[in-house]
Amino acid sequence: MLGRGPLGALAVILALLQIGAAVAIAVVVRQGLWTIVGGWHWAPSWWSHTSGQNVCLMTPGGANLCAFAYVVVAVGLAASTAAMLTQCFSRGGRGSGRCCAALDLCIATLAAPWWLVAAVIATVYGVRADQAGVPHQGARTAVWSLAWVLTGLWLLSALVAVATHRACRGLSETELSASLAGGSRYARYNDTPFNDRASKWREAKAAYLSSRSLGQGAPQKQVDP
Repeated sequence: MLGRGPLGALAVILALLQIGAAVAIAVVVRQGLWTIVGGWHWAPSWWSHTSGQNVCLMTPGGANLCAFAYVVVAVGLAASTAAMLTQCFSRGGRGSGRCCAALDLCIATLAAPWWLVAAVIATVYGVRADQAGVPHQGARTAVWSLAWVLTGLWLLSALVAVATHRACRGLSETELSASLAGGSRYARYNDTPFNDRASKWREAKAAYLSSRSLGQGAPQKQVDP
């Protein structure tokens, strides 16, 4: 069961978009920027490169940003999945809704800088690769563009989490005010609805003891033989 209301639906949609964009980055890197040809040998364990094109085309040379892109995507997918799962536990009440919103905000405040750093690195090295004439410029542009899109999506997720937390808090305060206003009908007992039964019992007991004391103090009526 997903989160309540339009804010919960929006949070789920943002998480799905984040997952789709992260998977798209991994696909672009694998298909267009890091085509590995070779085989894995188990004894001893090592990777045999059988192609001279086994290079990462995200940079003009040096750092292998393709492996870094896989790490970024894996962490991003984990964060998006966790953010979406929190919506499944936000229907237990106002308290759980606030807790899930706070957790969503924590995840978003960590994931947004994570993708921001990845986007900056991919953009800087991508521009350098373009200037050096490294092929597959379109694939590199797609990678850093998606990284910037993911940064924006996580910022939106943070705003949705803040709005959800405030909405749950506002509803809780409204319910509290309503309960306090509804408790005015218990004013004659000077109690709340939760111990109203005890108040009525004390009132009835006091009335019984009062009537009993009055009955004992009244003069007994003489009956003529």
